[in-house]
Amino acid sequence: LFQVNKRCRTVLFILMLLISSLAYTHFGQKVVALLATLIFPTWAVISCAPKTGSGSRTGVILQSIMRFIGITLFSLVGALFMVGLLAQQQFIIKADQFMGIKLAHSLPLVIIGIAFLAGLDQRVTLKDAWTSIVSSVDAPIKWWQSVLTLVVLVAIGLMVVRTGNEAPTSVSGTEMRVRSLMDRVLPVRPRTKEFMLGHPLLIIAIGVAIQKRRRYLPLLMMAGAIGQVSVVNTLCHIHTPLSISVVRIAIGTVFGAIIGICALWLILTIGDRKCKAPTIPA
Repeated sequence: LFQVNKRCRTVLFILMLLISSLAYTHFGQKVVALLATLIFPTWAVISCAPKTGSGSRTGVILQSIMRFIGITLFSLVGALFMVGLLAQQQFIIKADQFMGIKLAHSLPLVIIGIAFLAGLDQRVTLKDAWTSIVSSVDAPIKWWQSVLTLVVLVAIGLMVVRTGNEAPTSVSGTEMRVRSLMDRVLPVRPRTKEFMLGHPLLIIAIGVAIQKRRRYLPLLMMAGAIGQVSVVNTLCHIHTPLSISVVRIAIGTVFGAIIGICALWLILTIGDRKCKAPTIPA
């Protein structure tokens, strides 16, 4: 994500070996599984984001789809790594559970937001990243920017609060009716935050990045990562049969991609019309 010297790479390699050695104990397996759910979706979104590129509307949409698929597959690698560690009888019968579920939902989003704010997706040096953060913090903030940031943070907070099998926040009646309808129509109901929020916003964020529009990129990527975090979380439910979880992820990915493609096409179309609008001389 950023340029490091040979000594830093050596230290990171030794650190990874030490972390891997934890997998030989029961508690260590839970720690390594938690690290996998934190690292893989975070790394996927940051490293797979487009560095450069632009083009026609169709080209942008196709690039966005391909990168979205790549990010999702990379996140699934971490999820399957976690499943391999925790596929044991005590987790299957729910005598033991995955550790750090709320941390796994919130921390990747925070890291991704900071990373795009610092420009780490552009593979800059740590000095340049720190300079970018300082300049962003020192920049004047408008009211609408504050409101937009607050809305995103509240949405993320609600998502974290509602995480888990015994979430304290109740589901609205409308959402319950929609869930009931999907349960009757689909083989497995996808997660709402994936196909209605995370996946579409991630596709839009990738399209924005391809067009080199970084003004709203940190917030868009932060919100778009909700879908990737949820994909990994779906497989954290070890007691659920793997086939059901995979079908749920597939349906959510397809639905989210369709919504995201339509939304991105609409945004690009409006943007093209504004650029082609004739100017009236004074």
